[in-house]
Formats: sequence, C-alpha cells, structure tokens
Amino acid sequence: MTINIKDLKKLKVAPPDHPIYSSKYQVYGVSSLNDYKKQREEKEGLKNIFLEKLDPKKSKEERVQQLISILKKKGWKLVDKEGK
Repeated sequence: MTINIKDLKKLKVAPPDHPIYSSKYQVYGVSSLNDYKKQREEKEGLKNIFLEKLDPKKSKEERVQQLISILKKKGWKLVDKEGK
C-alpha cells in the first residue's frame, strides 16, 4: 500500500451524516490491549497485523511523523506527489 505524504496533511473528520456513523459498531469490554486483540481475533476471526501507540501529547506534525515511521517499519511504502 502506498500513501502520499501530502494526503496525510489533508485528512478531515467525516461529517455527522457520513455513512461511517450509521454502520454497526463493535464494542469490546477489555482490561488491556492484549485482551482487546485476543477478543477481536476470537470474535471476528481476524489477525491483528499491528497496533502501535501514538503519543497524544505530541504536536500534530510529530504524530504524523511518528505514524509515518510506524508504517514504514511495517513495510508500507510512502511516496511524495511526484511519485518518488
């Protein structure tokens, strides 16, 4: 999967009438991240590829850079607008 770095900066919150808000939500009562992963894998039959923590105390730009580094570490390829 390829993500354009400039597109990350253009992300916006979906409006209240967006279909994502009207779809069914899955709620998991968990006591830890590992408990959540285990319950989800059992309930949905899906294997979690990765879950990484993003530090919410960092600035938006620092969080974007942290997200980019996590994605690169997981094998994603990021390209700029020119496709380099």
